[in-house]
Amino acid sequence: MKRVIPFVGLWVLIAVCLGSAKSVQSPPTRFQQAGWAPADLVFNQASGMFVLDASGGVSRLVADPQTTPRIEKLFQVEAGYSAQSAAASSDSVFVTSNSKLGCTIHRYSLATKAVSKRLVVANTACAGIATNGSTFYVALPALGEIRYWDSWDAPSAKIWSLPRINSPGTLAFDVAGQRLIVADDSGKIYAVSVADGKARLLASHLGMVQCIATSKSQTIVASGKKILFIGRVDNLREKPPAGLGSLTGGQIAGVAVDGDDELWFADYDKKLVEGPFPLG
Repeated sequence: MKRVIPFVGLWVLIAVCLGSAKSVQSPPTRFQQAGWAPADLVFNQASGMFVLDASGGVSRLVADPQTTPRIEKLFQVEAGYSAQSAAASSDSVFVTSNSKLGCTIHRYSLATKAVSKRLVVANTACAGIATNGSTFYVALPALGEIRYWDSWDAPSAKIWSLPRINSPGTLAFDVAGQRLIVADDSGKIYAVSVADGKARLLASHLGMVQCIATSKSQTIVASGKKILFIGRVDNLREKPPAGLGSLTGGQIAGVAVDGDDELWFADYDKKLVEGPFPLG
């Protein structure tokens, strides 16, 4: 039976048995194909794992115990738009893109397979996008803002001005903390309250943050060829889990934490997605 990586349950789809301290961790699963260069990686508890590739294609990662892991193409951001980042809810995948018009969001409905668009702001570029399942948030670096909508059909955006953050870029929604995690272009990350848009510095000196994910106990950021782990309680750097101490790949383009609190990463240079890696 075909399954989407990774639905919540008693079994990880790549055959890692949970529920026993004596369980043996299977080797990581690798998704890779010719001419494919992952540029972002996102996960939703209900709908699974999705990849935005450098060409603007969006795909779902599927594992079938009877066959090799496969990459199922969902849709393509059309020519003239430069795709930037992705986010996923239970029923949709969102992609921010820039064009001569400005910042545009593409929304793909998993139920109807229809693609719709909305122009966020004219003549201004956007960066990261995140969603809590209904509300979605977009970072506008040049304006120093995050704009958000309570639903896709909301007639207009609400705006948080972020004077403390220098060019807000990469975004992630922290489910455990019910907050946004935002990176700027000086190597700092902030927690932004979804109640009032107030920002609090979490960590600095991280380099150029390419992507962000959160686990039950950590904030995880990718910077260059490194994955950095920051404790949720004290916001201090932590040692990488076993198996991730010394990555030998290329540029890390995406990180995601699945429903079993395990890590996946996308390597842009090696053109692959690999995981899961236990974080405990």
